Amino acid sequence: MAEAEGSIPFVSTTSLYSSPCASGGSFCMSRDRFGRVRVGSFPSTARPVRKGECHMVVTVAAERDLPAVERLYRAVIEEMHGAPHDVWWEFGVHPTREGLRASASRGELIVARDGASATVGDGEVPPQEASLLGACVVDGAQDAGYRTAAWPLSVPDHEVAVLHLLAVAPEGRGRGVARRLVAAAARAARARGARVLRLDVFDNNAPAIALYRSCGFTDLGARAFAYDEGFTHGAHLMELDLGLPGALDRMETTR
Repeated sequence: MAEAEGSIPFVSTTSLYSSPCASGGSFCMSRDRFGRVRVGSFPSTARPVRKGECHMVVTVAAERDLPAVERLYRAVIEEMHGAPHDVWWEFGVHPTREGLRASASRGELIVARDGASATVGDGEVPPQEASLLGACVVDGAQDAGYRTAAWPLSVPDHEVAVLHLLAVAPEGRGRGVARRLVAAAARAARARGARVLRLDVFDNNAPAIALYRSCGFTDLGARAFAYDEGFTHGAHLMELDLGLPGALDRMETTR
């Protein structure tokens, strides 16, 4: 749950994933009209996302995206306040504007956009103008409680990636946004040499727990977890083996 501070980058600032909601297609790379490298699963031919198609674009955030990212987190925090799945986020405490800016500057802040809104006619609009559906941070920052956990895989710190602050806009629910963000974070972590992706999730956040289990994470079970922010809460620690053959492909095509 700790924000990204003093961690190594796990994401290239030019990486971009464009994922169709339907399965199929091949893995490919191309450049869009803005010079960004496009990496992801496309239908048989790599091409820009067309208006009206069921696509979303997952990319590393730039500094210009930060106002939209802040609005996203504020909307999510307001929506879950007092709900059964409330995870006690408070903007300015967790997350913070400074922490998100630092994550973006290191290439660790990932955002998902509505691919249909990212086009006008046959051309693409700048990414900051597309509808923001979700965001997350992937870095190497582990809370103190991670270091005493009985993780299934024992790996050195430099081979550990941690997923933080996964959030989906209220209007983006039910479209597989969270799963695409997790898959993009896992691919980015593996590309940077991480062997495992870890996370913690409050024990009252049943939807998130179910999501991570369905993505292939091993659940260490609920426990009292002491956070670096100075409080303790029941939480599930989870770990994904990034070396399992086909694990990331299955994550992206299973709903």
